[in-house]
Amino acid sequence: MRAAKRLIDAGFTRDEVCLLAPEDSGAHFAVRTVHETMAGVGGGALIGLVVGALAGVLQGWAAVSVPALSILPGDLVVSGLVGAGAGAAAGGLIGALFGAFRVHHETMVVDRHGSGLTLVGVSAPRNMIRSAEELLQIAGACKITRD
Repeated sequence: MRAAKRLIDAGFTRDEVCLLAPEDSGAHFAVRTVHETMAGVGGGALIGLVVGALAGVLQGWAAVSVPALSILPGDLVVSGLVGAGAGAAAGGLIGALFGAFRVHHETMVVDRHGSGLTLVGVSAPRNMIRSAEELLQIAGACKITRD
């Protein structure tokens, strides 16, 4: 509590400071970094599917009006399906690339027979990380890790 209060008094917002204290006083925490690659694939594929389908239908509609613009033989449905497939593939790939660089952290209780430590998490801008570390050390933090 003292560490969290020092951080907030120093100008960190309540959204940037997280304090986890288990009900069981003998619990240990583990923090796991999770990459959002699969979420990026799903979101990118969905957006790509819609955009690709619209582009395919527009291309098919333009080909009906001007036969010289015809890339694929067939009607609007075929053009829409081909566009949807291509858009989903491209969107999924782009979403995976963006998702690989987005991370979040999950905290879980792993041992209920430990020393009963409290976890203080700080999500701070890069220029404030050193200040947060110094404040945590002053408050008596026993282990400080950066991710």
